[in-house]
Amino acid sequence: MPLKTKQKVETLSIIIGGIALLMFLGYLFKLNYYSSLSYPWSIPIQLNSSINLILYCFSLHFLINKKNRAFIKYCSILLIINGLLNLFYLLKLDSDVLNSIYLNPIFDSIIIERYTNIKPCLASVFCYIVIGLSFLGILSKRKFFNQTAQAALHLVTLIAFLTILSLSDNIPSLEDLYFFSNFSIYGAFLLLLLSIMIATVQPHLGFVAIFVGSKIGHKISRSFFPIILISVLALGYLRIEISKTEQINGASANVLLQASFILITLFIAHFSKENLNKIDDQRKEAENKIVLANNNLEKRILARTNHLTKQNKQLEEFAYVVSHNFRAPVSNLHSLIDIYKEEEDPKTKDVLIEKFEITVTNLTTTLNDLLNVISVKNDTKKEKQNLVFDTCFLNAIESFQGDIIKSGALITSDFSKAPSIDYSALYLESIIQNLLSNALKYSSPLRTAKIHFQSHIINDETALIVSDNGLGIDLKEHGKEIFGFNKVFHKHPDAKGVGLFLTKAQVEGMGGTITVDSTVDVGTKFKIIF
Repeated sequence: MPLKTKQKVETLSIIIGGIALLMFLGYLFKLNYYSSLSYPWSIPIQLNSSINLILYCFSLHFLINKKNRAFIKYCSILLIINGLLNLFYLLKLDSDVLNSIYLNPIFDSIIIERYTNIKPCLASVFCYIVIGLSFLGILSKRKFFNQTAQAALHLVTLIAFLTILSLSDNIPSLEDLYFFSNFSIYGAFLLLLLSIMIATVQPHLGFVAIFVGSKIGHKISRSFFPIILISVLALGYLRIEISKTEQINGASANVLLQASFILITLFIAHFSKENLNKIDDQRKEAENKIVLANNNLEKRILARTNHLTKQNKQLEEFAYVVSHNFRAPVSNLHSLIDIYKEEEDPKTKDVLIEKFEITVTNLTTTLNDLLNVISVKNDTKKEKQNLVFDTCFLNAIESFQGDIIKSGALITSDFSKAPSIDYSALYLESIIQNLLSNALKYSSPLRTAKIHFQSHIINDETALIVSDNGLGIDLKEHGKEIFGFNKVFHKHPDAKGVGLFLTKAQVEGMGGTITVDSTVDVGTKFKIIF
C-alpha cells in the first residue's frame, strides 16, 4: 500500500472508531443524540454495530501495519459468530440456546430495553459478518480467498450505498423490505467507508485497482469518477423531486433530464479533454527532455571517446619517445663504461669523464622535458586569477632580452581589445614564453624578425593571436603532427619539439583550443581561444 494511502486509511479508521466509541458511550450513559431529528436521521447506530466498528477499526490498523495477525484472526472469528447468532435470531430460527439468550428477561431488560427498542438490522448484521470473513480472506495466502474477500467487501459497499440513497431520498419501498429494516443511515455511511478502506489493503484486486496507482489510467479514473458519481446522484435527486410535483408531466420531466444529462456529458467531455491534453503535454515534455538528455549523452560520449583516443595516441607517442630518447644515451653510457674499464691512460680517462658528463647532462635534459609533460597532464591545481596580458608579455620579453637584442627582432603588442583574463598564471606565462621562443628561434635569416601579440574577443571568448614572419611550416606535410611531442620541423641546435606540445596541453587542459596557420618562408600565426 502506498504511504499516502496508508496515512489516509489510518486517519479515517481513527475517525470511524472515534464516532463508534461516541455512540457506545451514548448507550452507556443513556444519551440520545437523535431525539430531535426526523426519520430517517432518528435511527441510531445500535450497540452491537458500534462495538463491531470499534473492533474492526483496530483490526484494520493492525492489518495495514502488518502486526498482531492473531488479534485480527480471533477478533474476526468472534464477530462472525456474534453476527451469526444475531442473524439466526432475526430469522426466527427455533433454537433453545438462542431463545435462552435473547428471550431471557435479564438480557431483555438490560440490553434491549435499556439501550434500544429497535431490533438489529438484518442487512447490518449481514455486512458485519461479511467484513469478518473478508479479514480472514485477506490474511490467507491463497489468491482465491484474497479475490473472494475483495468481492465481498465490494458487496458491503454496494449494500451500504443503496441504503444511504434510499434513506436519504425517503424511499419507503426499500425501508419496507425486511432485509433493510432499522438500518441506521449513520451506520450505513460508516460501513461504506470501512469497506472501502479495508479494500485498499489489496490495491491490485477488484475495483480498487481502477483507482489506486500512478499510471495515466488510474489518474483519469480518479478524475472522472467523482464527477460522474455526483452527476448521477444529482440527476436522480432531480428526478425524485420532479416526481413529487404535479406541475410538470412525465414527458416534460424526461426532456429536462435528457437536457441535463447532455449538459453534464459535455462538461465531462470538456474536463476529459483538458485533462488528457495536460497529460499529453507532460508526456511530450518528458519525451523532449529524454531526447535532449540522449543528445547530450551522445555528445559527451563522443567527446569522451575523442579525448580517450587523443590520450591513447599521446601515450603511444610518449612511450615511443621514452624508448627512443633514452635508448641512445643509456647505450652510450654502457659503451663509455666498457672503454673506461679497459683504458689505462689517465688523460684518456679524463676525456671519457667529460663525455660521461655530456651524456648525463643530455639525459637529464630529456628527463626534465618528460617530467614537464607529465606535470602538465596531471596538474589538478590550475587556479585561476585575473591576469593582465601586458604584464605577462613584458615578463616574457625580459626573459628573452638577450635573444631579442642578438636577433634584432621587432616585437609589438596590442592588448586593448581584451586587456585581462581569468586564467592560470603559470600556464599563461608558459604559453606566451613558448610562442615567443619559437618565433625567435625559427626567424628567417633573410629579413628582420617581426613578432606581434594581440588579444581579441571572439564569440564572447578571450583569444590571443601571435603572428610572425619567420620560416613557416609546411602544413600539408606536417599539419597533423605540428603539436606532437618531440616533433621538429627545422634544423636548430636548441630544437626539441616540446614547446608546442606543452602549449597545446596547457591550453586544452584549461578547456581552450589552439590552431595554426602557416606558409613556408612567409610566416606563422597561432590563434588561442581560452
